[in-house]
Amino acid sequence: TKLLAPSDDGGLSSLILSLSYDASIPPKHYHSLEQIRDHADPLVPCALLKACIVASGILGITATRHDQVPYKTLAEVLKYSGGGLELVVRSTLPVGSGMGTSSILAAAILAVLKTLKGESYTTDELIYLTLDVEQMMNTGGGWQDQIGGILPGFKVSTCELGLPIQIKATSLDLSSDFIQQFNSRMLLIYTGQTRLAKNLLQAVLMNWTGRDPDVVDTMHRLVSDATLSEDALKN
Repeated sequence: TKLLAPSDDGGLSSLILSLSYDASIPPKHYHSLEQIRDHADPLVPCALLKACIVASGILGITATRHDQVPYKTLAEVLKYSGGGLELVVRSTLPVGSGMGTSSILAAAILAVLKTLKGESYTTDELIYLTLDVEQMMNTGGGWQDQIGGILPGFKVSTCELGLPIQIKATSLDLSSDFIQQFNSRMLLIYTGQTRLAKNLLQAVLMNWTGRDPDVVDTMHRLVSDATLSEDALKN
């Protein structure tokens, strides 16, 4: 990630974004605010990066000029920010793997952008800002996926009923020997099956709202199984 200085001819560098799972794919170039603000569709190219840029405020896209008139062009935004931005992200995990890739990538991107702005942040702030990004993309996800990447090791995360969302994450204090033994017995196999979290979550929520017995039972067992797993790890 780097800021791009104004070009030699006095113009401003383009905003360059790239989100690719293949190093041979060239970066996308964007020249208008409309191209940045279409992050509400998770299927558009670089939607995740666009949402992170807007959420972080690094380019001041939500900022206003002294007369309180919102910026209308990307050129104005870049002039306010002092140059363009090049953001390149690589992931070897396939899209739709179900590993929470988008939330973890979002957390990493936000941490980089905050650091680039010279702003400090806490773990909790990063967790909630990642949640904001996922909601900006209308995926319906991101509630707790990012915790798996932000906090190291084994952890337990809970989300209490009610608004605003209150997420609590607790790391489990386990011995290094146990972790080594656990890792030696773990095997990750890619099945080739992919899914878009947005579509999957919509189906689950519809069944939950309709009080589908299987879905309701599964939800309750997810909570009880998590508690049993925590107790087993501790003991």
